[in-house]
Amino acid sequence: LDLRYQELTAQLEKMKKSATASRADRDKLQAQLTQLSQERLNYMSTISEMLIGEPTPENEQMRTALINNNLENVFSSVIQNETSRVQTLEQVDSTGYKELVKQFDRLKNYNQIFVKNNIAQDQAGLLIQYEAAIKNVKVLTPTKFNFWLWIILPLAIIMLAIIIYRILKIVPKGSEPPPPPAAKLQP
Repeated sequence: LDLRYQELTAQLEKMKKSATASRADRDKLQAQLTQLSQERLNYMSTISEMLIGEPTPENEQMRTALINNNLENVFSSVIQNETSRVQTLEQVDSTGYKELVKQFDRLKNYNQIFVKNNIAQDQAGLLIQYEAAIKNVKVLTPTKFNFWLWIILPLAIIMLAIIIYRILKIVPKGSEPPPPPAAKLQP
């Protein structure tokens, strides 16, 4: 798309300089150039939203750089920023880790699309660093609910209480010990 744009621009400039160029040819090329320029702007805006998200004042500078044909620089910058962000994380829960992997897969997919369509150079080296940063993040595993512990422990306490109750019930409180057997009197 950019190559066609550049070719048309060069051709238009050449025609403007040429004394033999007719006004109709120049107008036709100018119309094509305007249409191609709008198409290019639409593509770059779409790619910008894919990489950076919805337009906000914070990301306006990156969006402008993208639209000004710095896709490769912006894409590598996005990967580097994500890598730096992930490197600052010490630990995440399993949901957070899934989100990190999802973001990595998304950027890896974009890289494949850009390389396949000759839009940007392969950023595999940066993606390897990004993946390594993700692998270095500790994933917190939730503690499992130990069902048996919470069933057996209360039952054991109840059983122990019942045994102690029965022992105390057999031995009556304040009872006197039985008298020693009396000695038999012999006549």
